[in-house]
Amino acid sequence: RDILNITALGVEIRTNTRVESIKRLLEEGYDAAFVAVGTQIPKVVPIEGRELARVEDCVGFLRNAASASLPDLAGKHVVVLGGGNVAMDVARTAIRLNTASVSIVYRRTKEQMPAHDFEVREAEEEGVKIYPLAAVKRVVLDEQGQPWLEYLRVASVEGKGDRVRMETVPGSEQRIRADVVILAIGITPDTSPFAGELALRADQTIEADPETLQTSLRGVFAGGDAVIGPSSLIEAIGLGKRAAFYMDRYLSGQPLDNVVFDQRLPMADKNAVIEKARRVSVRPPADVPKQPPAMRAKNFDPYEGALSEEEARAAANRCLDCGVCSECRQCEKACVAGAIDLHMRPKPVEIHAGAVVLATGFSILDPTLKETTGFGRYPNVITAPQMERLLAPTRPYNSVLRPSDGKQPENIAFVLCMGARDHSVCNPLCCRIGCMYSVKQAQLITGALPLAEVTIYYIDIRAFGKGYEEFFEQSKGMGVNFVKGKVALIEETDNHDLVLHYEDMSGSGGRKTATHDLVVISVGLVPNTDATRFFRKTAPDTDDYEYVREIVATGDPARTSMDGVFAAGTVSGARDLPDSVLHAGAAAAQAAAYLKRSIRNRKLTV
Repeated sequence: RDILNITALGVEIRTNTRVESIKRLLEEGYDAAFVAVGTQIPKVVPIEGRELARVEDCVGFLRNAASASLPDLAGKHVVVLGGGNVAMDVARTAIRLNTASVSIVYRRTKEQMPAHDFEVREAEEEGVKIYPLAAVKRVVLDEQGQPWLEYLRVASVEGKGDRVRMETVPGSEQRIRADVVILAIGITPDTSPFAGELALRADQTIEADPETLQTSLRGVFAGGDAVIGPSSLIEAIGLGKRAAFYMDRYLSGQPLDNVVFDQRLPMADKNAVIEKARRVSVRPPADVPKQPPAMRAKNFDPYEGALSEEEARAAANRCLDCGVCSECRQCEKACVAGAIDLHMRPKPVEIHAGAVVLATGFSILDPTLKETTGFGRYPNVITAPQMERLLAPTRPYNSVLRPSDGKQPENIAFVLCMGARDHSVCNPLCCRIGCMYSVKQAQLITGALPLAEVTIYYIDIRAFGKGYEEFFEQSKGMGVNFVKGKVALIEETDNHDLVLHYEDMSGSGGRKTATHDLVVISVGLVPNTDATRFFRKTAPDTDDYEYVREIVATGDPARTSMDGVFAAGTVSGARDLPDSVLHAGAAAAQAAAYLKRSIRNRKLTV
């Protein structure tokens, strides 16, 4: 299908065509050329006595193994030289061909093998024997005429690639049965026909500009393994896309410099990701069902099974914020409003304004500061903003699910005033909105999960706004339980349920416990200190709690200590939505009046 897609665009594909000169192609009328010959030439090393055993290269062996006629290795003792993924492919293929034994000989330690860890582990599970720190000496025959591979123990290895300095231990010779020896010590590109036309490196890869991938010959570009050596399919595709971009510019007569092909966002800071991960509970990945090694080593059938729906949900919920974008661009397609532009980059903009309105909002208290809640350690303790996301019309799931296993919770607790009115986290203020948005979420949950029990633990319910008291009473009528009690500690059970230890502030009093399968903590609000960092020299004054200070909050709202700078909404204090909208209107009126006065004063001055 991929080939048909390419030919449908008008691309002509010529097979069985030998190319020995790039310059000749250009002389024949081609305007540009792209060299992507890959790495197909296996590296070989001289082995004393190689004629005594059957010696093959990895490329030929794997090519034959993929054909209709499999290599005949029945009853043979096979030795693979190398430690990369290709060596593992060869060894694990050979073990499935009814061999007597399969061994891998590698000059470094097993931990230094470039092969993937799981490849090494699964190869050993299937019966492959690995000999690390071993250097091949020769092939010899025993008294019965059977071939053996003789090797020396390696004392030290320095360097990489072809520049390796290795010291062996004298007198440490050991032997392995070796009817067949397969070399898997590396592969190189077949670029020798172009040696007189293109600049090549010592390892026979093509020298190309790292940005444009143009070679030393104008109009000729190269990519893939022919440029960077053995690599992954993803890297090869990336280089192909890069070369196509610059070839298009070359063919259209546009310059190749001063233009950037790849403008991805920078990678996340590694230390920041690690620091963030320390606050997150660690859950092991799902165990993918596999056939037993003895069974899977008998054939080439797929041996990994599929996860159940429950296992898949649990595995997906391990990573709510992995910090990695795979650039699938599906978010662009899913956004009906077209609000996502992955090509957008930060751009400094300078604006000359007559007045400034600060509306940078508030910040949410770091819930990990309240260690007694278990947030970050217990997956089923979430914050109210996280619950808001689960209940939103654009929510990620079709229902409210608990993170540990993806199941619908049946007994949900809301804990109010976590990190608000709390001197232990230096936040003595009431957040003003926690009570009512928790009541709102409780009502939404009773609609989304009609059979779920919802309990709100509170110190005081502050239903101060218009209609708030009625809304509070309405939630009681809908079946929401209200417990006047201060939660002191949350603990987790073996099945990830949560035990709340709280002080009963009504009824019989004293310390009590209750078990829930999901806990939502209403965390406190704190000022957004970025509001004053925008100012290089003098910034507006702040109050004792670091909110932007209003000069006269009741009689002259929104006006700050700086002339022409006004505060709107929660930048100057905790407010709910209606109050924030009202306050923003006051800030807009203040800014408009200030601008009008400024214009009038300038006219009078003139």
